[in-house]
Amino acid sequence: MPNPIKDVLLDPARLALWTRLREVCTQGVRSFRILTPSDGLDLPALLPAHQHAVPTLVLGLSGLLRISAKTPIDLLPGDLLLVEPGTWHDHPRHKPGTTSFGLGFLAGRCDVLFFDHQQTLWGTVPEQPYLGLITTLMDEKREAERLRLIDEILTQLAQERIDFVDWRRPEVLTMAAWLWNHLHESFDVDEMVERAGIGRTAGFRMFKDFFGRSPKQELLASRIAIAKHLLHRGMSVTDAAKRSGFATRAELTRAFRRKVGHPPSDEM
Repeated sequence: MPNPIKDVLLDPARLALWTRLREVCTQGVRSFRILTPSDGLDLPALLPAHQHAVPTLVLGLSGLLRISAKTPIDLLPGDLLLVEPGTWHDHPRHKPGTTSFGLGFLAGRCDVLFFDHQQTLWGTVPEQPYLGLITTLMDEKREAERLRLIDEILTQLAQERIDFVDWRRPEVLTMAAWLWNHLHESFDVDEMVERAGIGRTAGFRMFKDFFGRSPKQELLASRIAIAKHLLHRGMSVTDAAKRSGFATRAELTRAFRRKVGHPPSDEM
């Protein structure tokens, strides 16, 4: 039988966060909303901000969590937010008494993250069924079907075994965070590795071991994924190129033809 509590290693802080998540999963969410690219911060953002190449769920567990967007969003316990790819936003530092849960996707895995004012606990579970369910949820308009999908996601989560990796590979999390925060800029891979406090050779090896590709390959894949979503949401090719980190429309077009096999306009 799966034993999620055993996988939390019986650490009191981890155990408390995991127990709180299971309570919310059992009780159901209090509210749900979607944060789209048009709802996010404008570029260049004055605040520290980032975007993801994949959909991300954020769930309030305790206290009050503020998400910075065009209109700030306050999440109370049980409030669930789906952040679409390419949406510029920020999570200010948690205040004491505030905890939250995040679910996203990296390197063919589903990432689960617990946050409080002192630490980030990072673990992984299998990518499916979560990526499929959240992708469907992102485009679903019917309220009853949204609630059914949310319930399916949370029910599955409550039974998962989480492999916590933050204690084993904190440098990878540091490098991933640096990549997220600089997707739209001229990217300095050496600075990313330096921020993780390790040497260039070790950093590149560790990054590729986890992501399955080099930092430059991961950066390009993330930028194309963001551009795809922005185009699906009706953004022009020129604006999608700018927001996803391509210097020009022509650069995005070349990358699309090379990696996807057709021009970005075919995504619209």
